[in-house]
Amino acid sequence: MVPLVIGAIAGAGMGMLSTFLSSQKEQKQIREQQQLAKDAYGHKREYDAGVWGLQRNAALKGLNLQKNRLAQAYNVDMTGFNTGLEGQALQNQAAQISLSDNKGMALSDQGASGIRGNDALQQRIDFEEGQFQRQLALQERGTSLGLNNMAAQYSTSFDDIGREIDSWGSGGYRSRAKTLSDTYADQIFGLEMEGYNRAIRDAKAGPLDYLTGMFSGAGFGASVGMSVGNMGGQMQIPVNAVTKVVNAKKANIFSAL
Repeated sequence: MVPLVIGAIAGAGMGMLSTFLSSQKEQKQIREQQQLAKDAYGHKREYDAGVWGLQRNAALKGLNLQKNRLAQAYNVDMTGFNTGLEGQALQNQAAQISLSDNKGMALSDQGASGIRGNDALQQRIDFEEGQFQRQLALQERGTSLGLNNMAAQYSTSFDDIGREIDSWGSGGYRSRAKTLSDTYADQIFGLEMEGYNRAIRDAKAGPLDYLTGMFSGAGFGASVGMSVGNMGGQMQIPVNAVTKVVNAKKANIFSAL
């Protein structure tokens, strides 16, 4: 009976100790896994920030290059446009001089011939002057439309490049998208860390765990104690038999005397 009680008490203590050690070991393993996850996430954030910086610098460099090339193309087109206007102005000036000469010659010929008030001649002169003015008006209108179209095309291209450049800056849509992505990643990481913390809390041994460990250990210890007690009882049997034999021999010796 004594070995059984001793074994049960010792087993109960060992069961509670085993429960505590197992709990500590499991918590340590979870914390190590949590730390690995933190380190991995930190490296990922550094990598993402590095890639973002490289992409941003490359994009801004390319956009600024496009902007400079577009400005050069605009200057070339404007130079060609102005050159065309200068040529057109010279042609108009020559046409106006020719028209004036023709008008003067016609009036001079009319005077030399002694004919006065020739309506046909005046109508022809008015028609040619009107044609010239209409031609100048059409040229001016075409020049204005061409200049506006070219300015609009280049302005649109400059605006597009400007929006792309701004998108990489603070408040730009690319920067806002990066911020949203980082925020989402942080939130997911926070949920993952909360999962680890919950697992650590669950791994802590509670009263029921210790009670279970105590009863389990006590049962095992009692079983061991009972086995030890039985073995001790079996070892006593041969000793008692030898004692009886020795006592019988002594009795025989004394009776022979």
